[in-house]
Amino acid sequence: MPLALTPDHYDSWLDPHHQDPDELRALLTQPADGHLDARPSPPPSTTSAATARSTCGTSREFP
Repeated sequence: MPLALTPDHYDSWLDPHHQDPDELRALLTQPADGHLDARPSPPPSTTSAATARSTCGTSREFP
């Protein structure tokens, strides 16, 4: 089951001094009361691949 972190817990979760596993685990919740809708993302278009190449400054081909 996926877990989520609500915005009001971001600071505590990201605090490097907050190291107690039980306290950190308590910050996690089931999203939407355990109901999670998952949808496939569309395949990348050639436009987005070209944008990624120009943004990343690399000539590597992206799928």
